Amino acid sequence: MHRSYGAESHTFQRPAFGRASAKERRIKNQANISETARPGQNTARRLDTKAEAMVMLETTQGHLGGYVVGGPDARTICKELWSFFLTELGCNSALDIGCGLGYTVEMWRLLGFRRVRGIDGSAEAIQGKQDLLLHDYTKGPLTSNPFDLVWSAEFVEHVEEQYMPNFMETIDSAAPYYLAMTHAVPGQTGHHHVNCQPSSYWIEAVQQHAGMRYCKHLTKLCRELAMAKIGEGYFFYQTGLVFCR
Repeated sequence: MHRSYGAESHTFQRPAFGRASAKERRIKNQANISETARPGQNTARRLDTKAEAMVMLETTQGHLGGYVVGGPDARTICKELWSFFLTELGCNSALDIGCGLGYTVEMWRLLGFRRVRGIDGSAEAIQGKQDLLLHDYTKGPLTSNPFDLVWSAEFVEHVEEQYMPNFMETIDSAAPYYLAMTHAVPGQTGHHHVNCQPSSYWIEAVQQHAGMRYCKHLTKLCRELAMAKIGEGYFFYQTGLVFCR
């Protein structure tokens, strides 16, 4: 059964992270990332060449953001956070918008989510993959069946602002309970980064287009959970946002 979360009804205890301190986890996760502070903005991130080499650029459709090959990008993996949504918040189904090769969808299945789905614009990425749907948001909106959790990691910055309502329609129709997302910040380099914005931009956009409210306290907890395992969850720790109905 799905369980709602609210600042007034919060009863979950913060998880124990083991012997590694929060500072140690941040140092470990930032080993391959240099950061440049920009006044009034989120921290801009520049990936080193080793990290960038993991990204395969879409050759037939250059407006797509590419996808990671050779295994999942640990910076987008948040197994402790996903387990929290599954066991503590009762999310039994999950949708990944911008799923690439579907690594996250497969991990959800192994974690015990009963129904999982991924959406991506690259036919090469999803070819022959179970539970992955092809859709290019520059071609139009997509309405989805509901999922307890809608997830989107490092996707929104690859879609031009004029097409944002198209994927917001997916969120609006698919997320009756929770949306968790990350985003690139102003100044962050990357293939086809066309809408890098601060968190305030996305908070307003989701509230306006998808009718969901930003959950500040849950966001803070989920950012901590994202870094629970050394080497994982860097992106969500930096820019993760959680929204509720």
